[in-house]
Amino acid sequence: MQRLEDLDAFVVARSDRGALLTDFRLLTARLVQAGMMSNANANRLVRNLARAAKEADAARAAIAELLSDLIVAIETRALEDGRHSVRDAEGRVALHLASIAAPLAASSNRGRTVRELRQLLRFAAVHFGDVVVANSSRAFFADQRRQRAAVVDLAKAYAFIGSRQPMSQVVAAPRISGSVRSH
Repeated sequence: MQRLEDLDAFVVARSDRGALLTDFRLLTARLVQAGMMSNANANRLVRNLARAAKEADAARAAIAELLSDLIVAIETRALEDGRHSVRDAEGRVALHLASIAAPLAASSNRGRTVRELRQLLRFAAVHFGDVVVANSSRAFFADQRRQRAAVVDLAKAYAFIGSRQPMSQVVAAPRISGSVRSH
């Protein structure tokens, strides 16, 4: 039998989640047949698990849309550097959630409230901690006040949505000077 710590190392792909749901249904059916669980409880468990899987899929899609909107708003400078966002040298950006809701809604066609932004980024920080590094850290913005911010790793956000970074953000390889001979 595997320990719980060992199970955390496994990442379940979306295609495998359907198989896990089927295995869970089979397991609950066997428990009902063995008389260890009532049919009503088994149905309730399966129904709740299926509902939670649908909600998680919807949240993953919403996070991908949010990250896409954030990247577009940052690249088009709809989010002003220093006022709405602050970048660090490691490619992360701190976003002041209270101030980005309006410019983000203006640059995309999806109007999200600050509460919705905070909920999505909190879910992303829990489930995709490499993309949303922190959802409630403090950062210095242009007015020199420390304000609550969500921290997003831009390189991993590009990878999450399946896009590549623009050439302006990719570090260029050093040019080789002199002549190159071939043998």
